[in-house]
Amino acid sequence: MNSAEKQYVILPKNALEGSGPRNSVRGLLLAAGYDKVANGFDRRDQIEQGDFIFRGVKGADALSTQLELFQQQSLGILVGSDVLAEADIATMSLGVQSDIQKLVSLNIGECRMRFLVPNESRVETEADLDGRLIFSKYAGLAERSLAGLGVRTPVRQTEGADTRVNDWRTQEPRVGAFEIVGSGDTARQNDLQIVETFTYPTGSMLDLPYLDLDRITTDLYASNIKNASRRSRDMLREMGLALESARTVNRFVTFVFNARNSELSRFANLGMKGPTISPLLTRDGEEWSSVTISVPEKSQNAVRADLMSRGARDLLTSSPLNAEPDPDTSNVVRILPFNSDSKTAEASSAIPDAEQKRGEVADWLVSLASKIDERASGGSQTSSTVKALGQGPDFCAGRFVSEAGELSRAIRKETQKDAIDEAGQCFYWFVVALKSKGYSLDEVAAVLSDETAFKERLVAILASTEAKRTLVGSGGIGAEAVDFADDSITFSTALRKSGKDVALAAAGSSLTKLLSLLKISNIDLTAVMEAERG
Repeated sequence: MNSAEKQYVILPKNALEGSGPRNSVRGLLLAAGYDKVANGFDRRDQIEQGDFIFRGVKGADALSTQLELFQQQSLGILVGSDVLAEADIATMSLGVQSDIQKLVSLNIGECRMRFLVPNESRVETEADLDGRLIFSKYAGLAERSLAGLGVRTPVRQTEGADTRVNDWRTQEPRVGAFEIVGSGDTARQNDLQIVETFTYPTGSMLDLPYLDLDRITTDLYASNIKNASRRSRDMLREMGLALESARTVNRFVTFVFNARNSELSRFANLGMKGPTISPLLTRDGEEWSSVTISVPEKSQNAVRADLMSRGARDLLTSSPLNAEPDPDTSNVVRILPFNSDSKTAEASSAIPDAEQKRGEVADWLVSLASKIDERASGGSQTSSTVKALGQGPDFCAGRFVSEAGELSRAIRKETQKDAIDEAGQCFYWFVVALKSKGYSLDEVAAVLSDETAFKERLVAILASTEAKRTLVGSGGIGAEAVDFADDSITFSTALRKSGKDVALAAAGSSLTKLLSLLKISNIDLTAVMEAERG
């Protein structure tokens, strides 16, 4: 295979130095199977392994050169979002649009980008930055951020920007730096204010949609995916899945045992989705089956004892294995779907039949409401739903507010799995809260519009959120998440203290905001449906 058929991937040279834990770039590459490049670059700054050619760069200038060099083809880029943004800005100034897109959130080295100023000339509002001399290693990003804040002030590019501030402050206290901030200890030791007194611009406002100044991390990106060949897309997907799997340590132990057929129901609730059962041809003619289950490694000891107490015989245990990301929740597969013979096929497979999917979501919520109705009417004292309803609207609405807060935090931290789990809980407690007051989903729909059937109204709401995928407020997705959490309190208060019409209107608003938030956060509702078990 010649180099023209291989996929180029850009890596930071300095990140491959040292032994490196698993949560480092080097450790992650080793865990993903890219051992050759993980051992570091030689003086050529290029290493081939498998279908990939890895190129090492040091700093934004070197990365900008690679973006310019490969402007007509796709690149894999595994660097910090700060360096990438600075390089992207420099490349844009040359008329080159790299169309950067994040493939995998690796969350390595999480920190934030902030203005630092001397404590003797503190900043309270954006206007306090006017006229200051700003030092920064990231001059392009600093200038663009200042423009996004409506501030006009000179920026001087330099390494060690905080040191430059200390050099100048005695003669000119109206100076500042734009720098990476981790714990903030160094800034505080140097008597510098970490400016947190106003909202920083979002990546979309800076024309850098992949960037979050509140959360600078090293992740896997790709450039020019739209122009990528099928082979290039396949290779980028291959690397993305490998890194996604290595990043998500999800180790399981497999138990294989025998059980009498009459006792199989004792094991029905075990395993990832349930046990695998195969009939045995026994020598004595008794009816036995072989049962296989996989459980999280950390719970294996407790499960082992539980299995034996339930009647497991001939118990065998496998070595721990890592469970791969599910195709339904993998960010890589969402962006680079399988079975893409053409760009048209790629687009259609990336977004399944939208109308069908909306109907599935509506059916699921209707089914969830029916399940809760059945449990309530059954009155079983062991049912957690019955117990919750027995504590009344205050408790049920409070739980919805609590789960809304957890979802908001998960989305702001970009913890996808947690967000999916919390979203499922939000839907569950939303329906339980309504049920605690004797209200139905159809009544929510009737308040929202003239349509009285909840399913049809929900399908319409889902359709309306399609256009909101990128249309977020000035505070970004984080602000939308906070707004949803705040709105959940309004719904809770209305449910407990207001009349029916006000409560139902608040319920409709909260449901609409929840669906919109999940859409703009790229959270797949199919995964949410799978996660919610009621």
